Amino acid sequence: MDEALGLAEMIFEGRVTEADVEEVLDAYLAPEYAELPLGIFDFGGVTETDLTNEVIGSAVARIAEVVDPGLKRGKVAIVAVDEDFFGLARTYQLLRDPSPVEVKVFGRRRDALRWLGLPLGDDPE
Repeated sequence: MDEALGLAEMIFEGRVTEADVEEVLDAYLAPEYAELPLGIFDFGGVTETDLTNEVIGSAVARIAEVVDPGLKRGKVAIVAVDEDFFGLARTYQLLRDPSPVEVKVFGRRRDALRWLGLPLGDDPE
C-alpha cells in the first residue's frame, strides 16, 4: 500500500488458487485499502491457476459491495501475461463494467503503470 500515490498493489507469483484470491481479497477489502483510488493486481509471475469464472464472479460481488460505495471513481489495472489468465482477467473487467472503478487488463506491467499515471521506475520494458 502506498498512501502517497493512493495505490493498493497486489503481486501474485507461482501457483494461484481460490484460497490465495480469498486471502488477498480479505486484505484488499480492509478499510485502509478499500478507500485508495488506484489499484494494481499483478499476475505477471503466475505460472499456474485453478481459478474459474465462478471465483471471478464471487470476487467481483465482494469488491462491488465493499469498494464501490466508498469511491466516486477509481482505476484498477490487472497485469496478466498468460493467455488463459488474461481471459479470466478480461471476464473480471467486463463484470466490473457498471462500477465507478474503471478496470483494464494489460499484458505488460509498464503499460498498466502508465495507464494508472504512476511512475514507471525501474520496471523492465
